[in-house]
Amino acid sequence: MKKIIYIATIGSDARTKTPNLGPITSGLSNIAPNSIHKVYFLSDLNKETIISTISTQFPYLNKKTEHLSIDIFNYETLMEAVLKIYGNYPKDMFKFTINITGGTKIMSLGAFMGAILIGAEVQYIKESKEKFIGEQVIEITMPKIPVYEIHPIQKGILLVLKNAINDKDIIQSEVRKIIISDYAGKKEYSFGTKKELSPQIISYHCKILENNGLIVRSHDDANRRVQILSLTLIGNILAKFIFDEIKK
Repeated sequence: MKKIIYIATIGSDARTKTPNLGPITSGLSNIAPNSIHKVYFLSDLNKETIISTISTQFPYLNKKTEHLSIDIFNYETLMEAVLKIYGNYPKDMFKFTINITGGTKIMSLGAFMGAILIGAEVQYIKESKEKFIGEQVIEITMPKIPVYEIHPIQKGILLVLKNAINDKDIIQSEVRKIIISDYAGKKEYSFGTKKELSPQIISYHCKILENNGLIVRSHDDANRRVQILSLTLIGNILAKFIFDEIKK
């Protein structure tokens, strides 16, 4: 499993003028401690205060945090900071999550654009005292492919996972026919045209969708041969768009 490089923009509390670390603590609390390799804070605030406070709340991050000073009114410096961090790590061993909640709108914009450039997952924290931490955190996986380049078979996978269509709809559309089977109480999806596709080809298309940030694949604990597929937030949005386009 790839370790996470966590990057976060930090602003100041409007009342106390001290670093507002609420969005950071909420974001970090939603991630398994053993999955984090390094945490980077981007701000123009006092780095000692930020690092000592976070290390106190999250002892496992001791010596795993670093602060980069940036110009909070220049989005280019945010993008450059993100790219600099990205360049320090082999991509086959690490993945990146960027919390864009804190700081000015320009900071958030720069961090978001940096996330697009490196294909990072974006994290945004909603302010709400009535919600649990997990309900406050919005995680957005950035898509790496425009919708018009998605293969017809891959569109079919998205549509079935969205539960937007049935066999009849698919047969009448340009999307490939889809066959659904069930194993060990779990849904497993197979995709084909009039000519059955091999499991290898099916797996190939699922892997591409996962690499493009549109689905997540996992294995059933009871039967490792069974793959469980689920849509990411972006995958869900694209599936709805594809379905609406077919119905026109």
